[in-house]
Formats: sequence, C-alpha cells, structure tokens
Amino acid sequence: MFNKALIVSGLAVLSAAQSAVLTFTHVPNPVTDGATQAITYSTNDTTSPVTIILRKGLSTDLKTVSTLTTSATGGQFIWTPSTSLADGTDYALEITQGSQFNYFGPFQVQGAVASAVSSASSSLATASASPYISSTVSTNGTASTTVPIAPVTVGTTSGASAGTGTAMMRNTTM
Repeated sequence: MFNKALIVSGLAVLSAAQSAVLTFTHVPNPVTDGATQAITYSTNDTTSPVTIILRKGLSTDLKTVSTLTTSATGGQFIWTPSTSLADGTDYALEITQGSQFNYFGPFQVQGAVASAVSSASSSLATASASPYISSTVSTNGTASTTVPIAPVTVGTTSGASAGTGTAMMRNTTM
C-alpha cells in the first residue's frame, strides 16, 4: 500500500514539475515510419535550442528509443522516423530546454507497410462503390480470366449497415 502511495505521489510531483512554458503544440498521430513529420512546440525562449527524445513504454516506465534532436529552434522540428521503429501505441515524446521539460503521449507509430495497406484498402473501398466491378484472376501467371462481381444493394432502413459483418439496428444487443 505504501509503495502504491509513493508511486502516485511521485507521478503527481512529476506532473507538477512539467513546464507550462515549454509544450508540444502539434504531434502527428499516427506517425508513419519513413514519412516526414512536422512536430511543433511552444516556448518563451525562442533562441535556445530544445532537445526532443522519443520514448516508448508505460507512462510510469518510459524507455529512451532515440534522441531526435538536440538543436531544434524556431518552434518546429521536421522528423523522418526510422523505418526500423516497431509498430506501437505506447510512444511518447519528451522535450527539454534548460531546466524546463514536458511530455506528449501516448501516440501511435505505424510502419510504412501498414500505411500502404491502409491506403490500398481506402482505394479498394472507393473502387467498390461503383455498381459493377470486375476482377482479373491470374492462374500460374499465364492466362487470366475476368470474373464479374455482383453489385451490393444498400437498404434504406435507418441505422442499418451494409458492411462485411451482420447488419444490426442501432442500440441492438447481441
């Protein structure tokens, strides 16, 4: 019980010690590996550089992944995340300037492959909105056959869904 109280009080002190004059103003979420990201921050000292550190883990046990910069000035840092970052929703940023510090998080990091799959899914969803679609299926890479796909008819009942799952009215319990 004492340890729990000590941890809670430690977090309260840490929160109270965070800077009110040094804060992140924009961090993209999700962050995509390999894609350029603009991180913006606010400070009352616009001439001294800030340090931005990428961290990962529980908020009570953040581990340093890498130091993104030790020389950002002007309220913005352009970051191109490494393509070797593991996907996760437990990332955080720490910003320091002199004795001032602050945190942002948690936020998500996703791989470029996940982003491309998401983009392809969006393109597929857009394409499937047309009433008739055909798909070309290749067998052994030599011959191809075009297979028509039947149109999807969406009902007009309010609250109904036309997805891949079971259609349910609103406020229905399974």
